Amino acid sequence: MQGEELRLVGEDLKDYPGLPRLTYYDGVLRYELAMELRESGKGSVKEQEKLAKEAIKILKRRSRDPGQKKGQEEEQQRSASAYFCARAYLDL
Repeated sequence: MQGEELRLVGEDLKDYPGLPRLTYYDGVLRYELAMELRESGKGSVKEQEKLAKEAIKILKRRSRDPGQKKGQEEEQQRSASAYFCARAYLDL
């Protein structure tokens, strides 16, 4: 399921590159897919590590990017990005 959602977010990112909300979802979905593969025993360790490294890179960038708006949603996404980045380091 996570794989299909990740694909759809990737398609949206082609139309709206760098959109903060999509960037956040891209990173979180990569993390969740890596965890799903790990817990199910599917996919290689190499694939899990690749997804985790991509998630960390994306989430780290998103957690540092204040975005165009300075609203509550932007701050929540930045905080959540930092949280998931840390989780990716610890879990994977």
